[in-house]
This record gives sequence, C-alpha cells and structure tokens, in this order.
Amino acid sequence: IIMSFERLIVCVDTSSSMRKEKKLTNAKKLLLEVVSAFGCETKYFKFEKAPEQLKSKEAFRNLKHGKGTRIEYTLKQLFSNHFRKWAHEGKNTKFMFVTDAEDNISDEASVIEAKGKCINAYGGKLDCECVLTGGGGGCSAELKRIFGSNAFQHCSDQDFQQ
Repeated sequence: IIMSFERLIVCVDTSSSMRKEKKLTNAKKLLLEVVSAFGCETKYFKFEKAPEQLKSKEAFRNLKHGKGTRIEYTLKQLFSNHFRKWAHEGKNTKFMFVTDAEDNISDEASVIEAKGKCINAYGGKLDCECVLTGGGGGCSAELKRIFGSNAFQHCSDQDFQQ
C-alpha cells in the first residue's frame, strides 16, 4: 500500500562496488519504478564520498559508477543538511536509500540521532526506508538498526536482472 506522499527523495549508492552483479542498474530500475508508482514531486541524489543532488530524472537514469563510498557521512549529511531545507514546507515525504552496504559505520548512534532530529524537524512527516542490494555484507547490520523495520533486503540481483 502506497501512502499519500507529496514528495519522494531517492538516493542511490554509485560507488565502484555497485558495478558488480548489475547492482547499480537494478537499483536505478527499482527506484524509477517507485518514482512512477508514487507519481509525486521527486528529489534525486547519488552518493560516493558525499551526497550530491541531481538536477533531473534523466541525470538519475544516466548515472554511472564512481569510486569509494562513505555511507555514514552521507546519511549524516542528508539528515542534518540536505533534507532540512524542505522541512518547513510540511510535506509528507518518503526517503528511499539504496546501497550494497560495502562500507563501515563506526558511529551508528550519531546517524540514528541525526535521523531522529530530521524526522522531528519534519513534524514526523518523513518516512525513511533503506533497500539493501547485493550480498548484505559490510554495514548492513548497522543499516538495519538505523532504519529499523524499514530496512529491506532487495531480492537477489541475479533474480532481478532483466
């Protein structure tokens, strides 16, 4: 069931590890299907070392692989800075974060705190979800704790390839 959201924010990992098993291709395909299903205003982000907002759906569709990744830094930046500029608008917002979790998170508590403060700034109108793609290694356990019951393991990439 898709709730009534006025804004969708999608963020995809474009690090080099996302090249393996078509993870980036599959992540973009999944997110574009979600964008289509939601049919509302959408903000697009990608990240490697830091989050970067993209100008259009076309720019998102044409994303290529980059280099390393900093998941912890990216989440803190998104929750503490990027998302805050829209909080005052009071829009019911859905955030989807897609990664293969090939990284380490050393300060899980600070990410949880930043997320909580951001949700409060939105007056509770920010729903956050994490989609884990690939083998579920790296920091997937930390991401499951950060996102709680809204952390999902994506179906295996082999099965999802089209």
